[in-house]
Amino acid sequence: MKKQIARTPQMNNQQNERSGIEATQLIQKRAYELFMERGQEPGRELDDWLQAEQGIRKQQQNRV
Repeated sequence: MKKQIARTPQMNNQQNERSGIEATQLIQKRAYELFMERGQEPGRELDDWLQAEQGIRKQQQNRV
């Protein structure tokens, strides 16, 4: 039987920060993939980022 450790607010903040960094990295990777998929056309970086962010956030919500 595993003993659970009580989480402090600082531990929760650190976990949230790591999750945020990981999400940002996933969004960045997906935005780059979208950029490559549309032929590396410049000028639509924000569209790529927002589309990637929406997709990643949706995936994260579905896992919870």
